[in-house]
Amino acid sequence: MPSKNAATDVMTAVAVLERAKAACAHLCTPGQMRRHDDLLQRAQLVHAVIRSRAQFKALHERSLELQAALERFKARRAAMRA
Repeated sequence: MPSKNAATDVMTAVAVLERAKAACAHLCTPGQMRRHDDLLQRAQLVHAVIRSRAQFKALHERSLELQAALERFKARRAAMRA
C-alpha cells in the first residue's frame, strides 16, 4: 500500500466522518420520520459511517504491520553490521 494512497484513504475517511457528524446534527429522531427519504438518508449516513470505520480499522492494522516490518528490517540491518 503506497503511502500516497494511504494518506488519500485517511483523508477521505475523515471527510466522510465529518460530513456524517454534520448530517447527524440535522436528522430527525426515528419516531418523527414520516417519509421514505428520511429513512433513506439515515440509512445512507449509517452506511457511510460504518464503511469509514472499517477503512480506519484496515488502515490501522496495515500501519501496525508496516511498523513490525520496519522493526524487523532494522534488526536484520543491525545484525548484518555486527
